[in-house]
Amino acid sequence: MKQMYKVIFSYKQDSPSGGNSPFTGWTKEIKLYDAENAEELQKQIDMFLYDNKSGYRRHISIVDIVKL
Repeated sequence: MKQMYKVIFSYKQDSPSGGNSPFTGWTKEIKLYDAENAEELQKQIDMFLYDNKSGYRRHISIVDIVKL
């Protein structure tokens, strides 16, 4: 049976035109995933972690995972 999970990511989104400082551009994003087991959930999370938006999204980390 599939379960729903709320995953909160944090990352720094650099601007294509530049101008970001080390303290700007930080974002938190919430994603909802449904998965039958931990392996399936991990695959979905990995897809988000590996998508760096052409090098503009950096320092991607998981803040929290909650089973809904």
